[in-house]
Amino acid sequence: MASHSNPLSSFFDSLRRDPVPAASVFLIILLCFAAYANSLSGEFVWDDQSRIVRNETIRRLANIPHAFGSTLRESVSPEGNSAEAGFSQYYRPIQTLIYIAAYKISGLSPFTFHLFNVGLHALVCALVFVLCLQLGFQRMNAFLAAALFAVHPVHTEAVSWIAGADDLACGFFYLCGLCAFLYHFQTNKRVYLWLSGFCYFLALLSKEVAITLPVAAALLAFGTLLRARPKARDLGVRMLPFIIAVGAYFLLRMNAMGLSLPSVIGPRFTALDSITLAAGVIGRYIRLALIPHPLSAQYAIPLHFSDRIGFTLLYGAVIAVIIVALWFARKPMPNGWIWFAVFLVMLAPVLYFQAGGILFAERYLYMPSLAIVVLMVDTLSQMRLKAGVAVMVMIIGAFFALTVLRNRDWKDEETLYRQTLQVEPASMQFQNSLAFIYLDRGDDQKAKDCFTQAWQFAGDERFIRQVYERYRARLGLGIIAARESRIEDARRLLYEALEYNPKGDGAYATLAAVYINQDRNYAKAVELLRKAIEINPGSEMNWDYLGVALLNQGLADQAVSAFRRALRINPGYELAKQHLQIANQRKVR
Repeated sequence: MASHSNPLSSFFDSLRRDPVPAASVFLIILLCFAAYANSLSGEFVWDDQSRIVRNETIRRLANIPHAFGSTLRESVSPEGNSAEAGFSQYYRPIQTLIYIAAYKISGLSPFTFHLFNVGLHALVCALVFVLCLQLGFQRMNAFLAAALFAVHPVHTEAVSWIAGADDLACGFFYLCGLCAFLYHFQTNKRVYLWLSGFCYFLALLSKEVAITLPVAAALLAFGTLLRARPKARDLGVRMLPFIIAVGAYFLLRMNAMGLSLPSVIGPRFTALDSITLAAGVIGRYIRLALIPHPLSAQYAIPLHFSDRIGFTLLYGAVIAVIIVALWFARKPMPNGWIWFAVFLVMLAPVLYFQAGGILFAERYLYMPSLAIVVLMVDTLSQMRLKAGVAVMVMIIGAFFALTVLRNRDWKDEETLYRQTLQVEPASMQFQNSLAFIYLDRGDDQKAKDCFTQAWQFAGDERFIRQVYERYRARLGLGIIAARESRIEDARRLLYEALEYNPKGDGAYATLAAVYINQDRNYAKAVELLRKAIEINPGSEMNWDYLGVALLNQGLADQAVSAFRRALRINPGYELAKQHLQIANQRKVR
């Protein structure tokens, strides 16, 4: 695909004579917005609720310094919400800055947040085009690579989901760093080398996976442009800005959270489990990059090799096929091995499985998919020009249609959870999340079915034990028991929930509701709710329930304060609005 016969100097001379055409960049950006136009009307879903809707940090510009001195969990909940403990291992201040900017423009309008995501993706795709030109691709092929990247369905999680802004920001700064590093070879000006280091620093502040940028940059520069083994001294000098950038990043990270890496899977996860899981996961990422269907927001993968032998063999075979294909195509596609190495390098950080939780996610493929896209375009370039372009246009058209369809799955939470469970019914988190939507709607039977399935999967030894999801399942079933006036069952289930999660503020709040509605014991309810608020002061429901309990005690002034606090956390919480109106009326009396 690349114009390999031209020497590097000739390429840079031609680039100076014929700059990157604005029309091509405009068309790429236009294609991005066309593919993701229907995502702009989407709502806040999944982690968006905690990272944006209930996140008071993003509502004031004065909180910008806080974003650089705290983990993502603390940026989401400065007072320490235990429900967001999974964010404590992430240091991503750029993501918080993006949310602050979007909120400053239009408050809690999801449209603006979605617009930021699509805009970032469009910029990334434009940089893919520029990068391909720098690496010697013919203009048509560079355009096709960027277009394919723009509409690839596997990117919908990062683009259509507002919480995917960290992947997009990381991708933007990552590619800026790559382009600046390669441009340094064109001009031999150190300013571009230091610019690359600065972009690397910003990419790290966006997401931890950016740590691979120096290795990817060296592979592309010395493997595809210079085609020479770098001298140790030369490489060391060119790596200096990256070393300084990563040093500054780790100082900030240490200040916010220390350097310890999470390890929650446990001792039963052996070296064999880790190696075979890595092979299976890499193969599955390759498969999704080539054939992006079906897609799911969550993937349930058995933890131990003995439970996923077929999975490992299947996707190990995918890797073997790719390696054999690259071997036989080594002459017409001499850069194939380099791009496959870049793919593995970019993917390497997400293969640290000891962190637990999510073993596989489509958004992790956002940057690594670039290498697979280039390999696809390079492969098709071996065909006759018209035939190769025709096939690429058909693939781009098919991917465009799949992306538009996939965007619809992210339009609201119920659609997202239902579509995910059709592909991965073992998703405990989504079973519970969908059940709570049914609870809010009053459809207790559907909710009970989902909670029951979540409970069963949460106890399945094949998967990572998700104690928090067992807590949520017990909490949900306790709520249903309380609604059905099975008070003893409700109390039993809620106390069982607290055994799984002693800091489960939702269980305390629900127990308080039982004391309010069944026992009329408002003092006990207030005691439980203050415990819930101590654990999670960022829950609008806890404050609303407290207001109800206080109002029933005749403490209208305190109730008003509680309802106002609930609305400060979530300005769109309708129950708190109604309760506040009632409390104000009682104050007047």
